[in-house]
Amino acid sequence: MAQGDDVYGLVRHSSERELRRIEKIVPKIHLIEGDLVRFHSVLSAVESSDPSIVFHLGALTPVRLSFDDPYPYIGINFDGTVNLVHSILRQSPNTRLIAASTAEVYGWQPGGRPIPESALLNPASPYAVSKAAADLYVQMANRVYHLRGTVMRPINSYGRVWESGFYAEYLISKMLREETCYVGAPESIRDYMFAEDHVDAYLDVAKSEKAVGGVYNVSPGNPVTNA
Repeated sequence: MAQGDDVYGLVRHSSERELRRIEKIVPKIHLIEGDLVRFHSVLSAVESSDPSIVFHLGALTPVRLSFDDPYPYIGINFDGTVNLVHSILRQSPNTRLIAASTAEVYGWQPGGRPIPESALLNPASPYAVSKAAADLYVQMANRVYHLRGTVMRPINSYGRVWESGFYAEYLISKMLREETCYVGAPESIRDYMFAEDHVDAYLDVAKSEKAVGGVYNVSPGNPVTNA
């Protein structure tokens, strides 16, 4: 929007809570009601918006909850990505797709760090499996259907507003309330990236034609232990 672009957003009927987080910019966005899990809903959104670039950020993300109920993760994260890919191919084949994957697709890796994009995917949760499947589908569509897609594999980010379900925000909210923090794997090594840097990485890739068809890890390169 700062560059004068028209911005569209796909929102579900039940997205009021999420929209409150960005209420200052909602009036500047063209909102289209729809649902990633319904193909014709996504197809209609692509047709009405006629996008030059699509940032596919829609996902179900709480990793821990995916073990108890994996089915919505497959429906939203994988099926939703397939719906979007084929909506673009059918309605707007020249559109760039910047698809948000995750570093979770790597799971446990026997080699050293940093992990290269060429590493074998080894997802370790239902959430990560759903994202790995979507990640690979976009890559396949690039080769087979000539989709103009780019896969982004970002590391953990922080700086979300009104969100305490992610690790950094969880720790901060617990400490502010002087409550006990529970860390499941304190010796695990993780990298953390500020949310605005995360966004900048997506915008940089969107400006580059060389990034079409590529897969990119997104990380500041400052790994630390969880505790």
